[in-house]
Order: sequence, then C-alpha cells, then structure tokens
Amino acid sequence: DQITRKGVPIELYMFGRFADKEIVESINALNNPHIHMLGEVENPRQYLRNADFYCMSSAIEGMPISLIEALSCGLIPVCTAVGGIVDMIVEGKNGFLSHDMSVESYAKLLEQVVAMAPQEIEVMKCTCRESAKKYSIEECAKQYEEIFSI
Repeated sequence: DQITRKGVPIELYMFGRFADKEIVESINALNNPHIHMLGEVENPRQYLRNADFYCMSSAIEGMPISLIEALSCGLIPVCTAVGGIVDMIVEGKNGFLSHDMSVESYAKLLEQVVAMAPQEIEVMKCTCRESAKKYSIEECAKQYEEIFSI
C-alpha cells in the first residue's frame, strides 16, 4: 500500500491459502485497487508466467516450494531473509532479500527492484530459471545418491 500511494506502477496478485484471517482482513481493509486477493487458484503457474517479480514477505519459512516454482518461471524473488530462503537466494544474482522484517525495509527494497533497468531484469530472470534447476527431482536424486553412496 505504501508503494502504490507513492505512484509506483505495480499490481500485486496474492494467491494461495491464506492462513491468517486477520492479515487478509487488514489487506482488504486497505481497499487498494492495486492489490488483488485471489485465494486458491487452479493453475498458479499461469499467474507466475505473467509476472515480473515474486514477493514473499514471510516471517517464518522452511524451503518454500512456491519459491522454487517462481524461480523456474523466471520470476525475480523479493523476500524476507528467513528460514531456507537465505540459502536459496544469492543477493542481486537470483533475487533480493530485505535487510530486516520491517514494512519500511521491504517497501524500500520493492521500490528499488521495480526501478531496475529492463535489461538487468531479463538477465536476472535467466539466472533465476537456471538456479531453479538445482531443485529438480533429477538433481535432488543425484545429490541423495552422492550423500548415501559408500
């Protein structure tokens, strides 16, 4: 909401299962025409393929499958530095991490990311797709075989 009030041209599409009703109610109360709460959708990759960035401002995460899906679609992640996310994102190479958990820090990061040059965005999108490959079933199986081989 802070960003759109400044006139930054973004649209935020939120989808998936929303666990915290209070957060959903507070977002809806903003009545911001640039925030779209879609809930669970049939084909999330359809939305991911049409986006430029993937925003994950979680307070707690493991290794999010949705982040792997976003990377595989070439979306540039803009995330909070929690859980396994810090092991998945190489700052400035295949995504960005906020400096802290504050709304101000995350909003400032989003503003910077949206202002990137188009050619920088395209290069980073390729890097994101490439970085997702290490989470493929084949690559994970290969790593398990290496770990457990004698």
